[in-house]
Amino acid sequence: MAVIRHKRADMDTYSSLVKEEKSYEKEAKEQEERVAKYESEGKESWEISQQKKVLQDCRQMIPDCQKRLQSAVEDLQGILEGLEGEELTSSDEAKAAKEALNSASTSTS
Repeated sequence: MAVIRHKRADMDTYSSLVKEEKSYEKEAKEQEERVAKYESEGKESWEISQQKKVLQDCRQMIPDCQKRLQSAVEDLQGILEGLEGEELTSSDEAKAAKEALNSASTSTS
């Protein structure tokens, strides 16, 4: 059980990565809207260019988050596969890891 508790940090990392990915996706969407608004309002090309750079930065972060998220999912799967005995697999920590994996399969689909 100490092993799964020790790996609680991995589950927390997973949760943080999910939030980070959603944040970048939201920011990218907002930035797309801002660029479209600036273009429709006829803002200066420099302003539009700067907003496009911000949008590009957001879009570049999403694949990195997804890569780190996939790595965290694999770590969680390894933890659960390494557990033996009913006492360990029914622990609160193991249940939390299973829930995290279930949410991973729905969020990465």
